[in-house]
Amino acid sequence: MSAWRIVARGWRVFVPVVLINAVVQAATVAPALTPEPGAGFLALAAASFLAFSAASAAVAVAARAAVVGGRMPWPRWWVWFGSVLAVLAMTASALLSPIAVPFAAVLALVVMPGITAGDGLAGVRVFARRPWRAILLSIGSLLSIVVLWVGALLLGFFITGAIAAFATWLVSGAIAVVLVGAWTSLVSETARAGHAQHGSRP
Repeated sequence: MSAWRIVARGWRVFVPVVLINAVVQAATVAPALTPEPGAGFLALAAASFLAFSAASAAVAVAARAAVVGGRMPWPRWWVWFGSVLAVLAMTASALLSPIAVPFAAVLALVVMPGITAGDGLAGVRVFARRPWRAILLSIGSLLSIVVLWVGALLLGFFITGAIAAFATWLVSGAIAVVLVGAWTSLVSETARAGHAQHGSRP
């Protein structure tokens, strides 16, 4: 199943999740608090982190549900845990170096479909079984994230505050959904091919 079919099947989940996350992220920057170890700033930072983690888990599960069919299940604990770790890795990379953020984001895109399917290494095995497709998708994902990153920086010169945050997260969320769909599609196809080769049921 292609990424676009996954997006089309899961749009009822993707659209509200992306919108709600964008609203929450915009709300967290609306008070314009400066980064300091105060209760207000820490509470807003926590809200931003949790909203992003929840949105990531919901999108990953919805993409998986679009592939296997049926209603979207509630994310299992390992999906929540994986999503939190992924967002934590991106946050930590941003603190170390902004250049590392796109690479951390691509890594999250690689591993999350497998975690959602209950096989944390499924995304890694794609590079062994379908290396060219995995490499090309990795490059495409990295370039998309870099363009988003640069676009967000440029937008900050013209529009600031909650409006800029909402627009940035809305566009980023929409593109993230497509990228998650693409990786979920590739991981699922690779897993089915592996099962078929071993005589298992697809």
